[in-house]
Amino acid sequence: MMEVTALWRHPMKAHGREALEQVTLVAGQAMPFDRMWAVAHDNAQIDGPGWQKCANFTRGASIPALMAIEGHLNEVTEQLTLHHPDLPDLTFHPDTEAAQFIDWIKPLLPSHRAQPERILRLNSRGFTDTAFPSLSLCNVASHHAIETLADTPLQQERWRGNIWFDGHEDAEIARGTASFALTRGDTSLLEAMTKGKAS
Repeated sequence: MMEVTALWRHPMKAHGREALEQVTLVAGQAMPFDRMWAVAHDNAQIDGPGWQKCANFTRGASIPALMAIEGHLNEVTEQLTLHHPDLPDLTFHPDTEAAQFIDWIKPLLPSHRAQPERILRLNSRGFTDTAFPSLSLCNVASHHAIETLADTPLQQERWRGNIWFDGHEDAEIARGTASFALTRGDTSLLEAMTKGKAS
């Protein structure tokens, strides 16, 4: 029997994961507050308002030290608290206190990489990796398969997923992280997962 095993959001893209006990999803939108902010670097090619490609942002794929950041968002005040094992905790508002964050994060960034310059905000859909509002789905079976191939234990959090599920062995589903747009008519998330329609 398939079940959801974990829920995660990342209020600031690539800068802090947050575990959730429950979440309410809305058709046509990403997970609430997920990747609502993103950190544009000094080589970014921002082409107007709205969604931007992930190459414009500082990310864990190119800066592994960012992967250790944990976060907690106060949804009322929009104060974001970040924790990294090598830094003191930081609580700030991404819209008004970006300079504090940039000073805080700089010790983690290699000097040869693009440096953080400003924080962008995108309500409702967030700066997901897709050009459409999406969720990132992760299969526990896929994670275990990768651990077996790598012959080493791995943290699930490294995949930056939103919803983890277990109990589905279908090869089409067991590909790791999948993106699912909540714009598929009356097809429910569970139906899409069980019928192999996640892509």
